[in-house]
Amino acid sequence: SADALLHDLFAQGAQRQNAASIRGLLGLSLLAVQEGNLTQVIRYARSLTGIAEQEQLRLSAGWGRAILADALYDRNHLEESIELNSQVGRDHAYCHFYCVLESQFALAQAYLASGQPGDARRTWDHLLALIDSKNAAEALAIADAYGAYLELLHGDRDAAVHWATHQEPVTVVSSLYAMLNPALIKAIILLGESSRGHLDSAEANIALVQTRATQQHFTRPLVRTEALTAILHLARGERGKADEAFRSSLATGLPRGFTRAYLDLGRLFPQYMEDLHSRTPLPAALSSQLKTQIAGALA
Repeated sequence: SADALLHDLFAQGAQRQNAASIRGLLGLSLLAVQEGNLTQVIRYARSLTGIAEQEQLRLSAGWGRAILADALYDRNHLEESIELNSQVGRDHAYCHFYCVLESQFALAQAYLASGQPGDARRTWDHLLALIDSKNAAEALAIADAYGAYLELLHGDRDAAVHWATHQEPVTVVSSLYAMLNPALIKAIILLGESSRGHLDSAEANIALVQTRATQQHFTRPLVRTEALTAILHLARGERGKADEAFRSSLATGLPRGFTRAYLDLGRLFPQYMEDLHSRTPLPAALSSQLKTQIAGALA
């Protein structure tokens, strides 16, 4: 069992661990990510990171920090998420490149959520320079998608729409473990447009991720796709369907501690989220945070 594995690892005390002996913790962390069990993700990833740091297993430590940082972002614990992903960036030479790409995208988002756009820009510019220095052409398509989303958050809708209408997102190679699938990024961008064609395209991209996440039992993408489906229905004037989809997302997301997904939507779609919130009871803390996010976006 998971508890038995943790007990065995810590009971070995002075006996040194290696990458193979702690690989089970990485597996448990990823399984908890798939299940959307943020409490367990945080528990396992903290243990993985702590042991890896103690034994100077830098690759394993990088994975542990990145996984832990994502879970903390999901729970809106931005300060620690920033600290962990900053460390991944500093130690990038000893990390798997996919881990670095995902962590620095998450870091830029956390900086923006914390009101630090300059740091977000510097983080992303540094990552693009790293991609160039490594000739990592295979990462460019996903990096373009992530860059378009960051431009949207920075307020450059034109740049984001240009990407969404001129590039097909790389959905096949994009892991559902990623914080935000490129297909969902395309949907988010197009949901801000008013034409029927754009909304139909957004719906197709949401359905693509939702189908994959349902088949493979990934919770975090389902939390996001249901919430985005609610936005889609509101954009079409279908309030009843919107409320149903939003409540479905909350029924999955709130018991597991997902908070930031709704706050990010409050920033991107303040009027729609205000409408949904007006008819949907939320926990007091999330309600207050969402109102603040909406007010800031509408100001």
